[in-house]
Amino acid sequence: MRVTQNMMYRSSANALQDKYGKMHEIQEATLSGRRLNKPSDDPSSAFRDIVFSSNLSQVKSMQRTMDMASERLTMAETHIDIIHEKLVDAETLAVKFANSTVNGDPEVMTAASREALTMYEEAFKYATESLDGIPLFGGGRTKTPFDVNNPTIGSILKRPQEPFGSDLSAQTDMSMQANSLSTTGTGYPGVPASVRVTYNATAGDYTVNVNGTDTGTVTPANNELDMGWVKMDIANTPTDQDAFYFEVFPDYQGGTADRAIKIGDGRQLPGNVTGEELIEGLEPRGRNINIFEELSGLRGAMLRADSDEVAARIDGLQEGRAQASDMQVITGIRTAQVESIQTTLGYDQATLETAKAKNGEVDLFAMISKLEQTNQALQVMTISERTVLDNSILDFIR
Repeated sequence: MRVTQNMMYRSSANALQDKYGKMHEIQEATLSGRRLNKPSDDPSSAFRDIVFSSNLSQVKSMQRTMDMASERLTMAETHIDIIHEKLVDAETLAVKFANSTVNGDPEVMTAASREALTMYEEAFKYATESLDGIPLFGGGRTKTPFDVNNPTIGSILKRPQEPFGSDLSAQTDMSMQANSLSTTGTGYPGVPASVRVTYNATAGDYTVNVNGTDTGTVTPANNELDMGWVKMDIANTPTDQDAFYFEVFPDYQGGTADRAIKIGDGRQLPGNVTGEELIEGLEPRGRNINIFEELSGLRGAMLRADSDEVAARIDGLQEGRAQASDMQVITGIRTAQVESIQTTLGYDQATLETAKAKNGEVDLFAMISKLEQTNQALQVMTISERTVLDNSILDFIR
């Protein structure tokens, strides 16, 4: 094959251009600090960089989820602590006034009832708190877990031959049962309301006491006791002076399941306990104690200046306190789980960021060495190109 001067020139020029291109790539990598400025620089490393970036994005997304979950759990833990403290205070108050010498002193007992009401209001406040518009204890629903406009009637307790008896407990004969409740009915007292209904055998009627105030007598008709805002079914005729007690308080209207924390790949962790568990004592986590009901009952007993009735509330308050304590433990464990995952995700993020950086980082000493080699090659090729060009000119002159 005959090699002409023109062929030698084109070959030298192409090689020189290639070296200039490599020098540009080396300079770009040196200035940017990255070895991979486009996929073609190293397809295999570029693919790894995409994988690292994708995994890093997932980890950061999970971290944001865990941060929000941690904030909700921490806030819930604080609120449950406060509710627990209020129940401790309520139990202490009940013990103080149970069978005390101030029994029947309306002034002292009324003052104590205001303390009980404050405890109820604090418990209600912290049980209905929200974070970013989502209730802490509303379960999977965004609806407020407890609403004063959505009341319910608690268990109906019976006290034989009141005021002579002191046994206030659940009915065994089921003499009286709740029929219906209307917030727009005549005389509706709002929540919380503590009601005592005492049977008068002589007149065949019932004396109604709401929050320590006698509101009148009601005569049943067709085995139904209509008090204007609440109706009760009378199954059996009580003994003279038998008394029935019930509380009216907000009913739970949140979700039955907790708001789970999704951590990817279909996996999830339990979120906050629900108001149904914390306040209403839904089993198995709860103890079947309604905290609102117990606090309302304590207030009612104080307003009626009845220390025996106060004493009958102690067991329920103790169980309510224990129930809140159980929720503290459950929430503490869940918070620890989330914090553990947060720590692991922090390690994962650091590992991925390091791997990604090393995969795409330029080796400065290697780049300097390549730059020097390329520079020397350019010098040699430039001299060679000039020689070829000079020979081409001489051939032309000849």
